[in-house]
Order: sequence, then structure tokens, then C-alpha cells
Amino acid sequence: MTSPNFVKGLIEKEIVKHGSQLIEAVDETKIKFFYRTVKTSDGTVLDDNFPGKEPLELIYGKQFKLEVWEECLKTMELHEVARFTVQRELLSCYALVAKSLRDIAKGKDSSNCGDREHGSGDHHCCGMQNMLKNGLGYADLDEFLKVRGMGALIG
Repeated sequence: MTSPNFVKGLIEKEIVKHGSQLIEAVDETKIKFFYRTVKTSDGTVLDDNFPGKEPLELIYGKQFKLEVWEECLKTMELHEVARFTVQRELLSCYALVAKSLRDIAKGKDSSNCGDREHGSGDHHCCGMQNMLKNGLGYADLDEFLKVRGMGALIG
């Protein structure tokens, strides 16, 4: 783990179960993984795609919106189970990514801003503007955006 964020202590890793072999993390490598995101402040589970759900797929080097996940996954072996404690400053995009993943799981289109004028020729919307005006549609993610110093365990 030579990543600067690991060296600086912004990410901590705890191996729960060792894996079977190290996988070289090169661009275009497709990986599938399960995750659980937990608030470090009180243990509340924000998101969990295990058990009984499909693993998330990620392709290294394709600019996944939450770069810290790719950074963590690159340290893992095949079939390893690990917990990562990630400092808040690396999670600025977490709520937006989580909203997208939740919406996809529900079959919703995350790109719709919810404005009745959406799609009309003279209407323009900004995702950030809509988020500030209406929230994300998930109370726990709205709270995550507001609370400073809240980190997360990703395992």
C-alpha cells in the first residue's frame, strides 16, 4: 500500500479474511465487489450490497466517480475481505455516487432533475443546484453532506 492516502493516514485498512492471490491492478481490469458503507460516528449502515444482491462492477482506469474505492480495491487480493476507514476529505463525492447507485438499483433515472420544465428547450439545470434546492431524495445522504468530520468504513 504505497498510495499517498494510505501513507498520510487518510485511509486505514484492516484485513478481515486474507485472499487467495494478488491481482495486478492495471487499467481495463474489470472487478466485481461487495461493499458496506458505515458511518464511523455511530455505526449506521448507509449502503450495503451484500448479501443477496449483485456485486458492483468497476473497471480500473475508467474514472469511477469515487476514486477512493478504486484506490482501496487495488490493495486487495482475490476473495479478500477488508475494512477501510476513510477520512471525510476523501469522500466528497460519496453522497452523489451513493444516490446514483441507489437510483439505479430502483430502476430510476438519476439524470432527471425533478423540475417540471426539465427537457423543455429553454430549461437548463445543474445537478448541484438541484441538490442544494431539493436534497438528494435520501435523508441519510442529505445528512452525510451536512455533517463535517464524518468518515466511513467501506468493507
